[in-house]
Amino acid sequence: MGTFVFFFIAIVIVLVGVTAFQKSVTETWSNAASKLRLNFKGGYASGREIYGSRTDMALQIKTEKSGKSTWTVYVSEFAEPLPFTIHLQPQTFLSDLGNAFLNRIDIETGDPGFDTKIIVESKDPEQVRDFLDERARVAIMKLLARFDLFELKDYGISVKRRKLVSTEGELVEDIQTIENATRQIWESAMPENQEPVRVPPPLPSQRKTEEEAEVPETAENVEEPTPAEEPERSVVPLPDTGVIEEAHNERAGRDDAAISPETQPEDAEPEPPFEISNEAPGSEFAQRCIDVFAECQGRYAMTRAFDEKLKGEEILASLTLVGAQSYSMDKHFGRGPGILRTFTVGKLPSGEKLALVADTGEERTLADIRSKEGEPDAVLGNLIAFDPFSHTLFLKSHVTENDDG
Repeated sequence: MGTFVFFFIAIVIVLVGVTAFQKSVTETWSNAASKLRLNFKGGYASGREIYGSRTDMALQIKTEKSGKSTWTVYVSEFAEPLPFTIHLQPQTFLSDLGNAFLNRIDIETGDPGFDTKIIVESKDPEQVRDFLDERARVAIMKLLARFDLFELKDYGISVKRRKLVSTEGELVEDIQTIENATRQIWESAMPENQEPVRVPPPLPSQRKTEEEAEVPETAENVEEPTPAEEPERSVVPLPDTGVIEEAHNERAGRDDAAISPETQPEDAEPEPPFEISNEAPGSEFAQRCIDVFAECQGRYAMTRAFDEKLKGEEILASLTLVGAQSYSMDKHFGRGPGILRTFTVGKLPSGEKLALVADTGEERTLADIRSKEGEPDAVLGNLIAFDPFSHTLFLKSHVTENDDG
């Protein structure tokens, strides 16, 4: 009996310790996300995830099971794919064997310190050699100094740590290192996206001829300087980029090809960029979303458009209810208990649905709300957030009186 009690107490102590550790890690990830102005969701059971946009790039950090271990995975997407194919990763014994057996060609840059530590493969070797200038190589070597598992492809960078990162300082430093490397690599590959140097045209007083220069300047003949004309800045369109395969398998198989204005036949009818979910009173709200999101290409552009044009806007609409669930604590809606309703707003050009999640704002039971699934339901409140990964709007409902009460 005494032995049984001893083992029981030991198991309880272990469980309490594991629970406390996992809770601490969840708080650490939440604090790191808040510090970097990113979003956080999940927990020990569902998996943790930090996501959002920073400096024109989409970031995602999540946990991943590998056998009995938990790894930390970082994904950073470029604003648009690089204009050449590339697969770059650290050199290892296994990669050397792979090159030998598969007859793969490692592209060399002429920098021995770089070439002996990094493997580069591409169908466009000359473009890749031009891309791997000193700035790009320095950024890649900084990644290598901190991580032993990472990949650079034409759509972004993925990094893996063979452990669960459990301290805020390490997590923040990892994210900032990857963010800086992504930005430097992007600017090396796409120099036209760097901030242009603005050189004002010469003032009229600097364009005088020799005869005019001999005339002494007086209050009557001095020309007033005209404001410097700002050169036209070229804007590179940001297409909806692909996502690192490991982090976004749910998007695999999607046909990203689109007919551009240059290739579209003249007699072709333009395809509507956005489908409204219904013709109920919510169609005005859906049309508002069309105006905001139809021209956005990429998650960063969508997040910026939401912040500038939709955030804080009061919405009164009737949308199709597709689901409901209770919550005790939510990132966007705070402490519960409460009920969150999910609505369909429309369909984006990529084929992905735009959804809206709202709390109830009134006393209703979960069973009553779920009985209305598939039917229009009213939403009244203010838009508070947008998730560019799941294409979901979040609305905080106004508190209203229950007419049935």
